Amino acid sequence: MSNEMTQNSSDKMGSAPMGKLLVGMCIPPMFGMLVQALYNIIDSIYISRLENSAKALAALSYVFPVQTCITAFSLCVAMGTSILVSRHLGEKNRKLADQTATTGLFLALFNSLLFIIIGIFLSKLYFSIFTNDIDIIRYGTIYMRIILIFSFGVLTEATCSRIIQGTGNMKDPLISQMLGVCTNIVLDPLFIFGIGFFPKLGVTGAAIATVIGQIISMVYLTRVLFKKQKDVTISPKKFKFEFKLSMNIIKLGIPVFSQEFFSSIAGALFNGILSGYSTTAIAIYGIGYKLQQLLFLLVAGLSLGGLPVLSYNFGAKNKARFLQCIKHLLVSSTVIMFIGLISFNLFLNNIVSLFATGDEMFSIGKVAIRGISFSFIFIGANTIFMVAFQSIGKFIHAFLITSLRVLGFAIPAAWILGRMCGLDAIWLAFAIGEGLCLLIFSPIAYREFSKI
Repeated sequence: MSNEMTQNSSDKMGSAPMGKLLVGMCIPPMFGMLVQALYNIIDSIYISRLENSAKALAALSYVFPVQTCITAFSLCVAMGTSILVSRHLGEKNRKLADQTATTGLFLALFNSLLFIIIGIFLSKLYFSIFTNDIDIIRYGTIYMRIILIFSFGVLTEATCSRIIQGTGNMKDPLISQMLGVCTNIVLDPLFIFGIGFFPKLGVTGAAIATVIGQIISMVYLTRVLFKKQKDVTISPKKFKFEFKLSMNIIKLGIPVFSQEFFSSIAGALFNGILSGYSTTAIAIYGIGYKLQQLLFLLVAGLSLGGLPVLSYNFGAKNKARFLQCIKHLLVSSTVIMFIGLISFNLFLNNIVSLFATGDEMFSIGKVAIRGISFSFIFIGANTIFMVAFQSIGKFIHAFLITSLRVLGFAIPAAWILGRMCGLDAIWLAFAIGEGLCLLIFSPIAYREFSKI
Protein backbone atom coordinates (compact mmCIF):
# COMPACT_ATOMS: atom_id res chain seq x y z
CA MET A 1 0.00 0.00 0.00
CA SER A 2 1.25 3.46 -0.79
CA ASN A 3 2.10 5.79 2.07
CA GLU A 4 0.51 8.66 0.21
CA MET A 5 -2.79 9.76 1.65
CA THR A 6 -5.63 11.63 0.04
CA GLN A 7 -6.82 14.90 1.53
CA ASN A 8 -8.82 14.11 4.65
CA SER A 9 -10.12 15.61 7.88
CA SER A 10 -6.84 15.12 9.74
CA ASP A 11 -5.13 17.71 7.47
CA LYS A 12 -6.96 20.55 9.24
CA MET A 13 -4.61 20.07 12.20
CA GLY A 14 -1.76 21.43 10.09
CA SER A 15 -3.53 24.32 8.38
CA ALA A 16 -6.69 25.60 10.16
CA PRO A 17 -6.50 28.80 12.28
CA MET A 18 -5.25 27.68 15.70
CA GLY A 19 -7.89 29.34 17.86
CA LYS A 20 -10.79 28.03 15.80
CA LEU A 21 -9.14 24.62 15.46
CA LEU A 22 -8.67 24.18 19.22
CA VAL A 23 -12.22 25.29 19.97
CA GLY A 24 -13.49 22.58 17.64
CA MET A 25 -11.01 19.98 18.90
CA CYS A 26 -11.20 20.73 22.65
CA ILE A 27 -14.82 21.62 23.41
CA PRO A 28 -16.25 18.12 22.69
CA PRO A 29 -13.80 16.19 24.93
CA MET A 30 -14.01 18.91 27.61
CA PHE A 31 -17.79 18.67 27.61
CA GLY A 32 -17.62 14.89 27.68
CA MET A 33 -15.17 14.96 30.60
CA LEU A 34 -17.37 17.46 32.45
CA VAL A 35 -20.38 15.19 32.10
CA GLN A 36 -18.30 12.22 33.27
CA ALA A 37 -17.09 14.16 36.32
CA LEU A 38 -20.63 15.25 37.15
CA TYR A 39 -21.73 11.63 36.98
CA ASN A 40 -19.09 10.67 39.56
CA ILE A 41 -20.32 13.41 41.85
CA ILE A 42 -24.01 12.55 41.37
CA ASP A 43 -23.15 8.91 42.08
CA SER A 44 -21.74 9.93 45.47
CA ILE A 45 -24.78 12.10 46.21
CA TYR A 46 -27.06 9.09 45.67
CA ILE A 47 -24.88 6.85 47.84
CA SER A 48 -24.86 9.49 50.61
CA ARG A 49 -28.65 9.07 50.88
CA LEU A 50 -28.39 5.38 51.80
CA GLU A 51 -28.45 4.01 55.33
CA ASN A 52 -24.95 3.66 56.73
CA SER A 53 -23.86 6.16 54.08
CA ALA A 54 -20.52 7.00 55.75
CA LYS A 55 -19.38 3.37 55.42
CA ALA A 56 -20.78 3.10 51.89
CA LEU A 57 -18.89 6.25 50.84
CA ALA A 58 -15.77 4.97 52.59
CA ALA A 59 -16.04 1.72 50.60
CA LEU A 60 -16.22 3.73 47.37
CA SER A 61 -13.19 5.74 48.51
CA TYR A 62 -11.24 2.50 48.92
CA VAL A 63 -12.37 1.30 45.47
CA PHE A 64 -11.52 4.61 43.79
CA PRO A 65 -7.76 3.84 43.55
CA VAL A 66 -8.67 0.57 41.80
CA GLN A 67 -10.85 2.44 39.30
CA THR A 68 -7.99 4.87 38.80
CA CYS A 69 -5.71 1.89 38.10
CA ILE A 70 -8.12 0.68 35.40
CA THR A 71 -8.04 4.19 33.94
CA ALA A 72 -4.23 4.10 34.04
CA PHE A 73 -4.04 0.95 31.93
CA SER A 74 -6.76 2.12 29.54
CA LEU A 75 -5.13 5.52 28.95
CA CYS A 76 -1.64 4.06 28.62
CA VAL A 77 -2.72 2.12 25.54
CA ALA A 78 -5.23 4.71 24.34
CA MET A 79 -2.95 7.75 24.54
CA GLY A 80 0.08 5.96 23.13
CA THR A 81 -2.01 4.72 20.22
CA SER A 82 -3.51 8.18 19.63
CA ILE A 83 -0.12 9.91 19.62
CA LEU A 84 1.34 7.47 17.09
CA VAL A 85 -1.77 7.52 14.88
CA SER A 86 -1.71 11.34 14.77
CA ARG A 87 2.03 11.39 14.15
CA HIS A 88 1.82 8.87 11.28
CA LEU A 89 -1.07 10.79 9.74
CA GLY A 90 1.07 13.93 9.91
CA GLU A 91 3.86 11.99 8.18
CA LYS A 92 1.33 10.80 5.53
CA ASN A 93 1.98 7.16 6.48
CA ARG A 94 -1.49 5.62 6.32
CA LYS A 95 -0.36 2.01 6.48
CA LEU A 96 1.51 2.47 9.76
CA ALA A 97 -1.39 4.49 11.21
CA ASP A 98 -3.74 1.57 10.49
CA GLN A 99 -1.33 -0.95 11.98
CA THR A 100 -0.90 1.15 15.12
CA ALA A 101 -4.65 1.46 15.67
CA THR A 102 -5.20 -2.30 15.33
CA THR A 103 -2.35 -3.06 17.74
CA GLY A 104 -3.80 -0.62 20.27
CA LEU A 105 -7.12 -2.49 20.29
CA PHE A 106 -5.35 -5.81 20.78
CA LEU A 107 -3.49 -4.41 23.83
CA ALA A 108 -6.78 -3.10 25.29
CA LEU A 109 -8.35 -6.56 25.08
CA PHE A 110 -5.29 -8.11 26.73
CA ASN A 111 -5.65 -5.66 29.65
CA SER A 112 -9.32 -6.63 29.96
CA LEU A 113 -8.38 -10.26 30.55
CA LEU A 114 -5.89 -9.21 33.23
CA PHE A 115 -8.51 -7.25 35.18
CA ILE A 116 -11.09 -10.04 34.96
CA ILE A 117 -8.64 -12.37 36.72
CA ILE A 118 -7.85 -9.75 39.38
CA GLY A 119 -11.54 -9.03 39.96
CA ILE A 120 -12.45 -12.67 40.50
CA PHE A 121 -9.60 -13.65 42.80
CA LEU A 122 -8.25 -10.54 44.58
CA SER A 123 -11.16 -8.17 45.35
CA LYS A 124 -11.84 -9.35 48.91
CA LEU A 125 -8.13 -9.60 49.71
CA TYR A 126 -7.66 -5.96 48.68
CA PHE A 127 -10.22 -4.73 51.23
CA SER A 128 -8.95 -7.01 53.96
CA ILE A 129 -5.58 -5.24 53.73
CA PHE A 130 -7.05 -1.82 54.56
CA THR A 131 -9.91 -2.40 56.99
CA ASN A 132 -11.51 -4.87 59.39
CA ASP A 133 -14.96 -3.28 59.11
CA ILE A 134 -17.31 -6.00 57.84
CA ASP A 135 -19.76 -3.56 56.20
CA ILE A 136 -17.04 -1.69 54.29
CA ILE A 137 -15.50 -4.98 53.11
CA ARG A 138 -18.92 -6.26 51.99
CA TYR A 139 -19.91 -3.08 50.12
CA GLY A 140 -16.51 -2.63 48.55
CA THR A 141 -15.78 -6.21 47.50
CA ILE A 142 -18.97 -6.54 45.45
CA TYR A 143 -18.53 -3.12 43.85
CA MET A 144 -14.88 -3.75 42.99
CA ARG A 145 -15.54 -7.21 41.58
CA ILE A 146 -18.24 -5.92 39.20
CA ILE A 147 -16.12 -2.98 38.04
CA LEU A 148 -13.08 -5.19 37.31
CA ILE A 149 -14.84 -8.13 35.64
CA PHE A 150 -16.68 -5.83 33.23
CA SER A 151 -13.77 -3.42 32.69
CA PHE A 152 -13.53 -4.51 29.03
CA GLY A 153 -16.13 -1.81 28.33
CA VAL A 154 -14.09 1.16 29.52
CA LEU A 155 -10.77 -0.30 28.28
CA THR A 156 -12.00 -0.85 24.72
CA GLU A 157 -13.99 2.39 24.64
CA ALA A 158 -10.97 4.45 25.73
CA THR A 159 -8.77 3.07 22.94
CA CYS A 160 -11.45 3.47 20.26
CA SER A 161 -12.13 7.01 21.46
CA ARG A 162 -8.47 8.10 21.33
CA ILE A 163 -7.91 6.50 17.91
CA ILE A 164 -10.86 8.44 16.53
CA GLN A 165 -9.72 11.65 18.27
CA GLY A 166 -6.26 11.11 16.82
CA THR A 167 -7.74 11.60 13.35
CA GLY A 168 -9.34 14.91 14.36
CA ASN A 169 -12.87 13.52 14.89
CA MET A 170 -14.10 14.77 18.28
CA LYS A 171 -17.84 14.43 17.65
CA ASP A 172 -18.29 10.67 17.92
CA PRO A 173 -16.24 10.25 21.14
CA LEU A 174 -18.43 12.97 22.68
CA ILE A 175 -21.62 11.22 21.60
CA SER A 176 -20.25 7.99 23.06
CA GLN A 177 -19.50 9.62 26.40
CA MET A 178 -22.92 11.22 26.51
CA LEU A 179 -24.61 7.89 25.83
CA GLY A 180 -22.66 6.15 28.56
CA VAL A 181 -22.99 8.85 31.18
CA CYS A 182 -26.69 9.49 30.56
CA THR A 183 -27.31 5.75 30.85
CA ASN A 184 -25.40 5.80 34.14
CA ILE A 185 -27.32 8.75 35.54
CA VAL A 186 -30.70 7.25 34.60
CA LEU A 187 -29.93 3.74 35.91
CA ASP A 188 -28.20 4.85 39.13
CA PRO A 189 -31.31 5.74 41.19
CA LEU A 190 -33.26 2.85 39.68
CA PHE A 191 -30.73 0.22 40.78
CA ILE A 192 -29.59 1.94 44.01
CA PHE A 193 -33.03 2.68 45.49
CA GLY A 194 -35.13 0.01 43.73
CA ILE A 195 -37.53 2.30 41.89
CA GLY A 196 -40.43 0.57 40.07
CA PHE A 197 -39.70 -3.04 39.15
CA PHE A 198 -35.93 -2.59 39.66
CA PRO A 199 -34.44 -4.35 42.71
CA LYS A 200 -33.00 -2.22 45.53
CA LEU A 201 -29.27 -3.02 45.26
CA GLY A 202 -27.59 -0.07 47.00
CA VAL A 203 -23.87 0.18 46.32
CA THR A 204 -24.04 -2.90 44.06
CA GLY A 205 -26.61 -1.09 41.91
CA ALA A 206 -24.21 1.81 41.42
CA ALA A 207 -21.58 -0.60 40.08
CA ILE A 208 -24.05 -2.27 37.71
CA ALA A 209 -25.21 1.10 36.34
CA THR A 210 -21.57 2.11 35.78
CA VAL A 211 -20.57 -0.93 33.72
CA ILE A 212 -23.77 -0.86 31.64
CA GLY A 213 -23.00 2.74 30.65
CA GLN A 214 -19.41 1.84 29.78
CA ILE A 215 -20.46 -1.08 27.60
CA ILE A 216 -22.98 1.06 25.70
CA SER A 217 -20.22 3.61 24.99
CA MET A 218 -17.94 0.81 23.80
CA VAL A 219 -20.55 -0.61 21.42
CA TYR A 220 -21.18 2.79 19.84
CA LEU A 221 -17.50 3.59 19.26
CA THR A 222 -16.52 0.19 17.93
CA ARG A 223 -19.26 0.56 15.34
CA VAL A 224 -17.94 4.03 14.39
CA LEU A 225 -14.36 2.79 14.18
CA PHE A 226 -15.13 -0.25 12.05
CA LYS A 227 -17.93 1.16 9.88
CA LYS A 228 -17.66 4.97 9.59
CA GLN A 229 -14.05 6.05 10.23
CA LYS A 230 -12.18 6.83 6.96
CA ASP A 231 -8.80 8.15 8.14
CA VAL A 232 -7.86 4.88 9.88
CA THR A 233 -8.85 1.32 8.96
CA ILE A 234 -8.93 -1.51 11.53
CA SER A 235 -8.10 -4.90 9.99
CA PRO A 236 -8.25 -7.72 12.58
CA LYS A 237 -7.82 -10.39 9.90
CA LYS A 238 -4.55 -8.81 8.76
CA PHE A 239 -3.33 -8.15 12.29
CA LYS A 240 0.17 -9.34 13.08
CA PHE A 241 1.55 -8.72 16.54
CA GLU A 242 4.72 -6.62 16.49
CA PHE A 243 6.56 -6.37 19.79
CA LYS A 244 8.43 -3.18 18.83
CA LEU A 245 5.24 -1.32 17.86
CA SER A 246 3.50 -2.48 21.04
CA MET A 247 6.41 -1.22 23.12
CA ASN A 248 6.33 2.14 21.31
CA ILE A 249 2.63 2.50 22.16
CA ILE A 250 3.24 1.62 25.80
CA LYS A 251 6.32 3.87 26.01
CA LEU A 252 4.35 6.89 24.80
CA GLY A 253 1.48 6.03 27.12
CA ILE A 254 3.64 5.57 30.22
CA PRO A 255 3.44 9.25 31.33
CA VAL A 256 -0.35 9.26 31.48
CA PHE A 257 -0.25 5.71 32.87
CA SER A 258 2.10 6.82 35.62
CA GLN A 259 -0.14 9.80 36.41
CA GLU A 260 -3.17 7.59 36.93
CA PHE A 261 -1.31 4.61 38.39
CA PHE A 262 0.61 6.73 40.87
CA SER A 263 -2.64 8.51 41.70
CA SER A 264 -4.06 5.07 42.39
CA ILE A 265 -1.19 4.18 44.71
CA ALA A 266 -1.34 7.63 46.29
CA GLY A 267 -5.07 7.23 46.84
CA ALA A 268 -4.51 3.95 48.68
CA LEU A 269 -1.70 5.51 50.74
CA PHE A 270 -3.80 8.59 51.48
CA ASN A 271 -6.64 6.36 52.66
CA GLY A 272 -4.09 4.63 54.89
CA ILE A 273 -3.01 7.97 56.39
CA LEU A 274 -6.63 9.02 56.96
CA SER A 275 -7.56 5.68 58.53
CA GLY A 276 -5.69 6.88 61.61
CA TYR A 277 -8.32 9.61 62.04
CA SER A 278 -11.84 8.36 61.12
CA THR A 279 -14.06 6.63 58.58
CA THR A 280 -15.64 10.04 57.93
CA ALA A 281 -12.26 11.48 56.88
CA ILE A 282 -11.85 8.63 54.37
CA ALA A 283 -15.35 9.26 52.98
CA ILE A 284 -14.60 12.98 52.66
CA TYR A 285 -11.37 12.26 50.79
CA GLY A 286 -13.29 10.27 48.19
CA ILE A 287 -15.77 13.12 47.74
CA GLY A 288 -13.06 15.80 47.71
CA TYR A 289 -11.06 13.91 45.11
CA LYS A 290 -14.09 13.63 42.83
CA LEU A 291 -14.72 17.36 43.20
CA GLN A 292 -11.10 18.04 42.29
CA GLN A 293 -11.58 15.77 39.27
CA LEU A 294 -14.43 18.02 38.12
CA LEU A 295 -11.86 20.70 37.27
CA PHE A 296 -9.00 18.37 36.45
CA LEU A 297 -11.08 16.47 33.89
CA LEU A 298 -11.98 19.74 32.18
CA VAL A 299 -8.28 20.42 31.71
CA ALA A 300 -7.75 16.78 30.73
CA GLY A 301 -10.40 17.23 28.04
CA LEU A 302 -8.60 20.38 26.88
CA SER A 303 -5.33 18.47 26.68
CA LEU A 304 -6.98 15.58 24.83
CA GLY A 305 -8.21 18.01 22.21
CA GLY A 306 -4.79 19.62 21.92
CA LEU A 307 -2.76 16.41 21.87
CA PRO A 308 -3.55 15.39 18.26
CA VAL A 309 -2.72 18.93 17.12
CA LEU A 310 0.61 18.90 18.96
CA SER A 311 1.50 15.41 17.70
CA TYR A 312 0.46 16.18 14.12
CA ASN A 313 2.51 19.38 13.90
CA PHE A 314 5.51 17.78 15.59
CA GLY A 315 5.33 14.99 12.99
CA ALA A 316 4.98 17.62 10.24
CA LYS A 317 7.97 19.56 11.71
CA ASN A 318 5.89 22.73 12.07
CA LYS A 319 7.48 24.34 15.13
CA ALA A 320 5.55 27.62 14.94
CA ARG A 321 2.15 25.90 15.10
CA PHE A 322 3.37 23.54 17.82
CA LEU A 323 4.40 26.44 20.08
CA GLN A 324 1.26 28.39 19.23
CA CYS A 325 -0.85 25.43 20.32
CA ILE A 326 0.99 25.14 23.67
CA LYS A 327 0.43 28.84 24.42
CA HIS A 328 -3.30 28.56 23.75
CA LEU A 329 -3.57 25.46 25.94
CA LEU A 330 -1.61 26.97 28.85
CA VAL A 331 -3.71 30.14 28.95
CA SER A 332 -7.00 28.25 28.67
CA SER A 333 -6.14 25.68 31.36
CA THR A 334 -4.98 28.35 33.81
CA VAL A 335 -8.17 30.39 33.36
CA ILE A 336 -10.34 27.30 33.90
CA MET A 337 -8.56 26.34 37.13
CA PHE A 338 -8.67 29.87 38.59
CA ILE A 339 -12.40 30.08 37.91
CA GLY A 340 -12.73 26.75 39.72
CA LEU A 341 -10.67 27.97 42.68
CA ILE A 342 -12.83 31.06 43.12
CA SER A 343 -16.11 29.16 42.66
CA PHE A 344 -15.24 26.39 45.12
CA ASN A 345 -14.44 28.91 47.86
CA LEU A 346 -17.41 31.18 47.17
CA PHE A 347 -19.92 28.31 47.28
CA LEU A 348 -18.10 26.10 49.78
CA ASN A 349 -21.03 25.60 52.19
CA ASN A 350 -23.43 24.77 49.37
CA ILE A 351 -21.03 22.21 47.89
CA VAL A 352 -20.35 20.44 51.18
CA SER A 353 -24.05 20.30 52.10
CA LEU A 354 -24.70 18.14 49.00
CA PHE A 355 -22.79 15.24 50.62
CA ALA A 356 -22.61 15.88 54.36
CA THR A 357 -25.00 13.79 56.45
CA GLY A 358 -23.85 15.05 59.86
CA ASP A 359 -21.99 17.82 61.66
CA GLU A 360 -18.68 15.93 61.67
CA MET A 361 -18.80 15.29 57.92
CA PHE A 362 -19.75 18.92 57.24
CA SER A 363 -16.93 20.29 59.40
CA ILE A 364 -14.23 18.03 57.93
CA GLY A 365 -15.60 18.53 54.42
CA LYS A 366 -15.29 22.32 54.51
CA VAL A 367 -11.65 22.24 55.55
CA ALA A 368 -10.80 19.44 53.12
CA ILE A 369 -12.37 20.94 50.02
CA ARG A 370 -10.90 24.38 50.72
CA GLY A 371 -7.43 22.86 51.14
CA ILE A 372 -7.70 20.70 48.03
CA SER A 373 -8.90 23.67 45.95
CA PHE A 374 -5.55 25.47 46.31
CA SER A 375 -4.00 22.78 44.09
CA PHE A 376 -6.07 24.18 41.20
CA ILE A 377 -3.55 27.02 40.83
CA PHE A 378 -0.92 24.64 39.45
CA ILE A 379 -2.78 21.65 37.96
CA GLY A 380 -3.54 23.26 34.58
CA ALA A 381 0.04 24.05 33.56
CA ASN A 382 1.38 20.72 34.87
CA THR A 383 -1.17 18.80 32.78
CA ILE A 384 -0.42 20.73 29.58
CA PHE A 385 3.34 20.33 30.02
CA MET A 386 2.91 16.59 30.50
CA VAL A 387 0.85 16.21 27.31
CA ALA A 388 3.22 18.40 25.31
CA PHE A 389 6.21 16.29 26.44
CA GLN A 390 4.32 13.19 25.32
CA SER A 391 3.62 14.62 21.90
CA ILE A 392 7.35 15.08 21.16
CA GLY A 393 8.43 11.73 22.59
CA LYS A 394 9.97 13.11 25.82
CA PHE A 395 8.27 10.43 27.84
CA ILE A 396 10.78 10.55 30.72
CA HIS A 397 9.98 14.23 31.36
CA ALA A 398 6.25 13.50 31.24
CA PHE A 399 6.75 10.45 33.47
CA LEU A 400 8.57 12.53 36.08
CA ILE A 401 5.79 15.13 36.17
CA THR A 402 3.15 12.49 36.73
CA SER A 403 5.12 10.53 39.31
CA LEU A 404 6.39 13.46 41.37
CA ARG A 405 3.30 15.64 41.57
CA VAL A 406 1.33 13.17 43.71
CA LEU A 407 3.42 10.21 44.82
CA GLY A 408 6.74 12.01 45.07
CA PHE A 409 5.59 15.23 46.73
CA ALA A 410 1.94 15.15 47.88
CA ILE A 411 1.98 11.90 49.89
CA PRO A 412 5.15 12.71 51.89
CA ALA A 413 3.74 16.20 52.48
CA ALA A 414 0.47 14.70 53.75
CA TRP A 415 2.31 12.43 56.19
CA ILE A 416 4.50 15.26 57.50
CA LEU A 417 1.62 17.73 57.80
CA GLY A 418 -0.51 15.15 59.60
CA ARG A 419 2.24 14.46 62.12
CA MET A 420 3.04 18.14 62.69
CA CYS A 421 -0.33 19.88 62.41
CA GLY A 422 -3.13 17.28 62.41
CA LEU A 423 -5.95 16.37 60.00
CA ASP A 424 -6.85 19.92 58.92
CA ALA A 425 -3.39 20.51 57.40
CA ILE A 426 -3.24 17.25 55.45
CA TRP A 427 -5.48 18.58 52.69
CA LEU A 428 -2.87 21.18 51.67
CA ALA A 429 -0.55 18.38 50.52
CA PHE A 430 -2.07 18.35 47.01
CA ALA A 431 -1.27 22.03 46.46
CA ILE A 432 2.29 21.51 47.74
CA GLY A 433 2.84 18.60 45.34
CA GLU A 434 1.48 20.43 42.29
CA GLY A 435 3.34 23.65 43.14
CA LEU A 436 6.73 21.97 43.55
CA CYS A 437 6.24 20.08 40.30
CA LEU A 438 5.48 23.26 38.34
CA LEU A 439 8.45 25.05 39.87
CA ILE A 440 10.81 22.30 38.72
CA PHE A 441 9.43 21.63 35.23
CA SER A 442 8.59 25.12 33.93
CA PRO A 443 12.21 25.93 32.97
CA ILE A 444 12.70 22.41 31.58
CA ALA A 445 9.60 22.81 29.38
CA TYR A 446 10.81 26.19 28.09
CA ARG A 447 14.19 24.70 27.13
CA GLU A 448 12.82 21.57 25.43
CA PHE A 449 10.07 23.25 23.45
CA SER A 450 12.38 26.00 22.25
CA LYS A 451 14.78 23.60 20.56
CA ILE A 452 12.43 21.22 18.72
